[in-house]
Amino acid sequence: MQTNKRINGIIIGLAGLILLILVGLVFYMFQGTTSASQAAQAQAAVDSLFTDESHNYLNPEYSKEKLATTQKQIKKVGFLDRSNYQSQVQQAEKLYQGLSDLDQVFEGNQIKDRGVAIPKLADLAVKVGVDQALLEQQSQNLEGIAQTGTGQDLKSLYQDVTNLIDAKAGVMEQVKALPEINDDFDSLSQAAQAVANFSDTYANYLKQGLYKDVQDQLNQYGQKVGQMIVEYPTALDQNPNLLDLLKNTPSLALGLKDSQYEKHLQVSLTFDDGPNDEFTPQLLDVMNKYGVKGTFFLMGAYVDEYPEMTKRIVDEGHYLGNHTYNHFDLHDLTDEEVKTQFEWTNMAIEEATGTRPKMYRMPFGGGGERVYNLMADSGMESILWNLDSLDWKTQDRDMIVEEVMNDLQEHSLILMHDTNQATVDAIDILIPKLQEMGYEFVSPLDIDFELRYFPE
Repeated sequence: MQTNKRINGIIIGLAGLILLILVGLVFYMFQGTTSASQAAQAQAAVDSLFTDESHNYLNPEYSKEKLATTQKQIKKVGFLDRSNYQSQVQQAEKLYQGLSDLDQVFEGNQIKDRGVAIPKLADLAVKVGVDQALLEQQSQNLEGIAQTGTGQDLKSLYQDVTNLIDAKAGVMEQVKALPEINDDFDSLSQAAQAVANFSDTYANYLKQGLYKDVQDQLNQYGQKVGQMIVEYPTALDQNPNLLDLLKNTPSLALGLKDSQYEKHLQVSLTFDDGPNDEFTPQLLDVMNKYGVKGTFFLMGAYVDEYPEMTKRIVDEGHYLGNHTYNHFDLHDLTDEEVKTQFEWTNMAIEEATGTRPKMYRMPFGGGGERVYNLMADSGMESILWNLDSLDWKTQDRDMIVEEVMNDLQEHSLILMHDTNQATVDAIDILIPKLQEMGYEFVSPLDIDFELRYFPE
């Protein structure tokens, strides 16, 4: 009797399970069925994301909101048909991400700067997961929606990018073909010259992230050459040109570390055309955060307008320079007018701070030997620069940082301006980078740079 009850229970359980499976199959089949109306609406929603039937080019009116609406429409489609629509939406998302990355190098429809755009596009092609074929599609798509004339620029830009990618293997082979390193001074000198020649020839390539592994291999080779050359101090001391080559070729300079020939890295941050109550306090705050000092070449008219800000610069230990009273082009002034411009500024600075500046900078760096001679008895040293950040031109944080990092020297006297937010944001990135590289922040008077006026 007990056995029969047990068997009946098992039969009832199996019957229930079979019934559940049948109900599930019916439900799945119902959900997997798509009506003609639902299919048409889903396809129309997907098609709206593109401008062509093949779904290669993204609709310029694409947005995340439009994508969300399309996703909702697809959810109304049965399971059996949904995956096809989802794959098309994923293609749209991939194109949108690529276009968003490309858009970073454009301002409206105009390329901001080819020198910046090309490496960013090259990095995009290999690092952001956008292959060359997709990059080409995006270039064509942008061409279609760009203003007149920009399309040709995009074609040329894309060709530049693909050329960079295609050339990489050949450049790497050139690194591998550098001379074998032999432990004698003449052979090492030849190897050092080969590194310098390679660095000059491929300078534009080596600046780009796409070529990082090429740069790494060159650094390993150059560092070894430099380390071996410093083992011949007598011969090196008798060959000053070779020592200059080692110091001024970054890959070779790596080999000088901890030797008597190691570069003494110095940098001077200088800011023209202040003070003001918007950017000057921000510059001071950033430099105070990192514990470094900068130099402000001040205009006398602004010193009279912002005497308290001028005093703050001095009180916080920064250096002052004279940048004339009105920032006139000194070529247009008489000798007496030139002297007056500098003297009025000295008087304004002394009234605000109790000190007189020990250096001056000609507006636009112009005035030449004439102004230099006029100021010979002023008690101030003429200060120029050997690295222009171009902040006055680009007013773009990333471009300022890139310009400075690309042109750094052992003794870098950097021209910047106390006139825009991009410079403030740039030094907040540059200062820790320079500190990490071992640069000492000094006054322009301590920089080993002898040029006192630009020849005219």
